[in-house]
Amino acid sequence: MSLESRKAIASVFDPDVTDLDVEEKTAGTEGSTTAEQQAIAEVRDLKRFYLKLIRYGVTMLLLLVINLIVSPHNLWVVWPALGWGIHLALKGLEVYSISTPFGRTWEKHQIDKRLNEKPTG
Repeated sequence: MSLESRKAIASVFDPDVTDLDVEEKTAGTEGSTTAEQQAIAEVRDLKRFYLKLIRYGVTMLLLLVINLIVSPHNLWVVWPALGWGIHLALKGLEVYSISTPFGRTWEKHQIDKRLNEKPTG
């Protein structure tokens, strides 16, 4: 997949462009143990979360300034802050492995369940 295609997909779905390049993602993990690979994946998730928090802060600050200049008597900036903030809070719960219905424990259980299923036919 070309870099331009990855950038276009990243702009729509908001992953990092490097997440779309499987070769680049696995290049540094060859020969690592499963625990190392899991630690690397967790650090990448944490990094993405922190970058999203920074984007949120900068964007909300900019929107607040615009709101106060254009219509200081109507604080409409609260609504995008709440919407995006709820999304970030849920993402934070996922990143920090705090009890979510479809967290890592659920994923591991589903993977184990499918690996242990016997094929029919």
